[in-house]
Amino acid sequence: MVILYQILDYVSSKLNSTITGNAKRCQPIYRVKCWNGEDTDDNGTLYLAYSEQMPLVHQKNSPFLFVGCLSNKHTDGTFCLCADIQLDELKLMIEDFMNLNTDLAEYQRQLFSLLYFGGEIKTFLLLAGEKLSNPILVLDASYRVISTTPNIDFASNSILTEDYEQLHPEVLKFMHQCHLLETIYSSTKAFIFPVPDSTARWILCPIKIYATSVGFVWVLEQHRRFEEGDLEVVEILAQAISIEMQKDQFFKGKTGLKYESFIADLLENRINSREVLDKRLAQLNRNFHKYFRIMVLYLDDTQINNITQIMQILRDMLSNSMIIYHKDAIVLLFEEKDAYVDPQLQARTREFLKPSRFYGGVSNCFTDLLSTHIYYKQAMALANYAKLARTEENILLFDDVVIPFLFADKSASELESFVCPPIKLLSQYDKKHNTEYLLTLKTYFDNNRSVKESIEALHIHRSTFFYRLGKIEEIINHSLSDGKLLFSMEYSFYILDCINQKNRFNDSGAKTPQKPHNKKIKQQE
Repeated sequence: MVILYQILDYVSSKLNSTITGNAKRCQPIYRVKCWNGEDTDDNGTLYLAYSEQMPLVHQKNSPFLFVGCLSNKHTDGTFCLCADIQLDELKLMIEDFMNLNTDLAEYQRQLFSLLYFGGEIKTFLLLAGEKLSNPILVLDASYRVISTTPNIDFASNSILTEDYEQLHPEVLKFMHQCHLLETIYSSTKAFIFPVPDSTARWILCPIKIYATSVGFVWVLEQHRRFEEGDLEVVEILAQAISIEMQKDQFFKGKTGLKYESFIADLLENRINSREVLDKRLAQLNRNFHKYFRIMVLYLDDTQINNITQIMQILRDMLSNSMIIYHKDAIVLLFEEKDAYVDPQLQARTREFLKPSRFYGGVSNCFTDLLSTHIYYKQAMALANYAKLARTEENILLFDDVVIPFLFADKSASELESFVCPPIKLLSQYDKKHNTEYLLTLKTYFDNNRSVKESIEALHIHRSTFFYRLGKIEEIINHSLSDGKLLFSMEYSFYILDCINQKNRFNDSGAKTPQKPHNKKIKQQE
């Protein structure tokens, strides 16, 4: 059995044609027949006829669909399809679609029966693998393998690490270059991805819990070519996995609650002596790295019921972190071996959080846990600034926005008063003489004062670059070898960026975002 609107939508899409009519679209259809001109009262049958067989229909020489109690004298309950196709061909197309949907319905029934009776993701994959006859992988948002079908030829694919537990770095790099991960997490359905410079194709489908992508299903076209209906098979599988992942035992916290009171006390400055801190650390029986950061993530109302799952994914992704839900936000204390954020880890975290409706801030690096509360406030302020400034990145690092953050409460006119006079002088000169001395100087700073990189970025000759620097010294009447002057001009460019950002925000007419609602969430074990 198939619902009428499913058939109409399929035929319209398949033939790229329009179907008109005002009959009920929610009728169940059990069979399809070519109309022989006689009246019928079989509501479970979809009849096909040419428009010329129904004199009251204006469309000529086109297939005609009608359902229900019909006669040659009226057109109630009919649909008209404008396409060049024979009735027998249309009938076969619809029957194939109905058979496919019947198979999909049975597959869905079996899959959700496994789910109901306590089946695991591995058993889901076995059933889906029989339908697809191709290898299937399920990965979480940290690219860790949750489960696979047993028919994967790992040796020829090289898609996983040697221990088969993680996506191979080269494959991950390739998916980044193709913007494939971003496509997966922004999609709501399965799609086919043709691998560039290859005959291979993949089916990819996000696993979503509410609006958050918590992983994805990946099918390799290895044993047979993809067929019609494979996308629907994968989507049903992803739905079942999503439900299974929402069970308490799947996302049961592995480490978070053990440290909950310790982290909360650090955030609220309730550990105020070195002696108390050392005792608490001894109780945790954990060795820490030298450097720490705080991340604060605010989420909107649609994510409230999804907190436990999101926290577990972040815990897996940032294995060196301790995470709690504190004062309406997810808070992470994570440690690092050096003072710089791992670029790959930063990209993965942002990639996971970007499709979700999060705004967050990551504090500056610190070494003394007794000062955690200071950096917690810094991260909270950064998260609020991310909402207010509407930056391209919804997760801000202190290192990246230190100057805009410091001047966030200043108006554009106030900020303009902080710009050093030589920069204003160059700007006025450029406008009057149509020159690019200000751009030259900014490019010089943007490229860490490297002459080679600056002339490449500006696409000018080396002698032209040095001529411009000499001309800049002449205009401002000061030497560019003065370190104090160079610092003043460099921070002035940052201030000008802040001014431009504020002006764009004001021009948009956007209202200041409201503070997240206060909702009490009980931490789940």
